[in-house]
Amino acid sequence: MRGRAGLEIATARTAQVALVAVMALALWLLLAPAGASAVAATGEIEGIVTSAVTSAPLRGIEVCPLAEEEYEGESFYEFASECEKTEANGHYTLENLPVGSYVVEFYARGSSPDYATQYYEASSTLEGAKAVSVAAGKATTEINAVMQEGASISGQITSASTGAPVSPALACALQEVAGGEVSEVKCAEDEASGEYTITKLPAGKYEIGFIAPVGGYVVPQYYEQALNFEAAKQVTVAAGAEVSSVDIALQPGGAIAGVVTSNSIEKQPLEGIEVCAIEVGGEGESDECEATNKAGEYEISDLASGTYLVEFDGTVCSLTSLACEEVYLAQLYNGVTSLKTATPTEVTVSAPGVTRGIDASMAEKSPKQPVNVQPPALTGSMGKGSTLTCSEGEWQDNPTSLSYAWLRNGVVIAGQSASTYTTQNADEGAQITCSVTASNPAGLAVATSNALGVPVFEMANPNTGKSQRVSRGLAIVIRLARTRGSHASMKLRCGKQGACKGVVRILATVTGRVFGHGRKPQVKSFMHLVVIGSVKFSIAAGKRKKVTLNFNAAGRRLLSATRNGALSLRVKGTDVKPRKLMLKA
Repeated sequence: MRGRAGLEIATARTAQVALVAVMALALWLLLAPAGASAVAATGEIEGIVTSAVTSAPLRGIEVCPLAEEEYEGESFYEFASECEKTEANGHYTLENLPVGSYVVEFYARGSSPDYATQYYEASSTLEGAKAVSVAAGKATTEINAVMQEGASISGQITSASTGAPVSPALACALQEVAGGEVSEVKCAEDEASGEYTITKLPAGKYEIGFIAPVGGYVVPQYYEQALNFEAAKQVTVAAGAEVSSVDIALQPGGAIAGVVTSNSIEKQPLEGIEVCAIEVGGEGESDECEATNKAGEYEISDLASGTYLVEFDGTVCSLTSLACEEVYLAQLYNGVTSLKTATPTEVTVSAPGVTRGIDASMAEKSPKQPVNVQPPALTGSMGKGSTLTCSEGEWQDNPTSLSYAWLRNGVVIAGQSASTYTTQNADEGAQITCSVTASNPAGLAVATSNALGVPVFEMANPNTGKSQRVSRGLAIVIRLARTRGSHASMKLRCGKQGACKGVVRILATVTGRVFGHGRKPQVKSFMHLVVIGSVKFSIAAGKRKKVTLNFNAAGRRLLSATRNGALSLRVKGTDVKPRKLMLKA
């Protein structure tokens, strides 16, 4: 499997071929009928190999049949059977080949002169090879080869920033083939000194590409100091020629790094997500990919300076089952899932720097409606002005958002949607709960917390000296005159200086304490004046008048809570001399 420039690392290809071979064997075992004994129809390929230098037959040339295979849309060649060596007369026969089409490779191992590898018919690349057909029970003959003396290209690979040799590194001779594809003709690994030699090359023109798997260099680079194939300088070699000093000083690469998580409320790190940097500007050919680790982290290195789109693939593959599944929706940075509806954010790389924080939050392709497994918990000290906190609770099936509501005796409190709530006067004596709504594209679910009761105030009864707990509102004990239900009678006297007209207001000095919860509750004291009733009056000078004072709602509640008690009150009003009075219930 090749990248854009056709460069191939042998270990990666070997691993893929091995994987496909295992899968193919597994399929054959599953599909082969039990007890099958039929022998597949086969044929043969034969021919003669000679030397272009001497025209004589060549002995010991390895001849290999290659069959084209395909895996997940990628085509590659693998050995269809064992290779055969030519005899003294240059003849070879490839036997027991299943009916089909093959590419025939001719390779000289340890020969002198050093012949170039070729493919039938006289092609230096697999892509340029002519297919050979095999029919059942027949031999396909005259598949001959004339071996050309191989050329060589050599040079040294160093670091542009330090000048030191770069090793390990790979140098590859490349050629452009039909369709604009780039084919790898032959590669060589360098020595510790950075020196390399590519041998067995057919005569022709080549672009030389370089890969350094470690060290953080731009991948790939080309002779002469080019970052893309189109800008590479061609190297021409004749049959048997040696071209030296094809050197390269590798430029350091930059990187893009980030973290990939689920878009659920837990922001779980996602492992095995493939992240690719797709170049849209700059000089390089650095479309590189990396997979996230267990922490959801990735770093795409060896990038040329330029501008990139960063793609996050939602397909997750299992190394144990070899199965892949599109679990998450693919996206481009920053959260763009469709180019029709949004424009992705481009990421700039300035080598050798690292552009960090290119994160992604991945949405599930097929989400399930959230389910609550642990209700939210309501905590906090109770009392007027106290702050209560509502936890998230525990959820499964990846909710993507949470919303909060607060309830007083089961009724939603308007305007309260945060995860915290400060109690108010209206909450005294009430049961407070919170609810959490978890949602995702599949639906929503609601869970309600435990209830906490807000305590009422407690006051000291001046008649008994004991605390008296009452319902919502304030409680006072009153003594001034006799009361009847919601009103009380009062006697007023007007002085001789002139007529009196105005309003009498009765105010109670209220002290109280708020008790918290626990074995040793904290006590908060308060004191303020409360108007509990009023009456208008009009009295002639020097006269007395009995008036009836009506209690307001606070006065009625306070009076109803009083049992044979008394409280010192203050009387104020227009045309009224302030004084202290006692009101009796």
